Amino acid sequence: STMQVPGWKRYPVPLDTDFFGRRMISPFILSAAPPSDGYEQMKLAYEAGWAGGIMKTSFDNLDIHIPDEYMFVWGEGKKTFANCDNVSEHPLDRVCEELSRLVQEYPDRLSTASTGGPVTGDDEADKAGWQSNTKKLEAAGAMGIEYSLSCPQGGDGTHGDIVAQDAALTAKIIDWVMQISDPEIPKLFKLTGAVTAIHPIISAVKEVFERYPGKKAGITLANTFPTLGFRASTGNWDQGIIAGMSGEGVLPISYLSLARAGSMGVFISGNGGAMNHHDAANFLALG
Repeated sequence: STMQVPGWKRYPVPLDTDFFGRRMISPFILSAAPPSDGYEQMKLAYEAGWAGGIMKTSFDNLDIHIPDEYMFVWGEGKKTFANCDNVSEHPLDRVCEELSRLVQEYPDRLSTASTGGPVTGDDEADKAGWQSNTKKLEAAGAMGIEYSLSCPQGGDGTHGDIVAQDAALTAKIIDWVMQISDPEIPKLFKLTGAVTAIHPIISAVKEVFERYPGKKAGITLANTFPTLGFRASTGNWDQGIIAGMSGEGVLPISYLSLARAGSMGVFISGNGGAMNHHDAANFLALG
């Protein structure tokens, strides 16, 4: 038997949500990846109903070419991917132009961008790069900016392979951005789940945020995960490739990262592994 609960309405479920004071038509946006790499891709996403998107990570004054052979999939289900989130070959100026167009044409969607900066050890030069990229995207009208501190390919010479494995370096870079940040444009700093404990990293991030109480900022968790995959080769050995693993395979890692970070008092954009509405609902439930 069943009983109707007074006041409970099964449908419709309201999906609108708040993003640092800006209304969104739902809490679901596209991560920085191939489906968000340019105006045409973002337009298709918005027409399909997505509430927003983060344009694929772009840099200034860098020639970038990533061959398509670098990307591949694992498993029979073809739902776990390698290197799909690598940086865009589009220069930052082009991204700024396309972002401005999206903001004007789709004012009810959350049009944001992703960038980063140099990590060479020359603090003055590195700081100038992160701040310059920030100012360009702010001037373009970005409704938010995400910063990649968690490239799984590493190679930046930090105490860890990935910037966001180093709490002090992470805090330093975030402070560079926050120093010149427009307080009305939210900033999200993408961390990594590839750490022994997420608490020290987020604690260092929170200390920076607390120095800028009037500015909007949060984190993104948990990105792709560093792995090594093998591709069949014509030689005697298969080819081993260091890969940023995404898709279904990293979902449990993202779940754990979110579960541990969800109670730490920072705004979190869940990222990495959600393949359907149920996975995304779990992200929300984990904080």
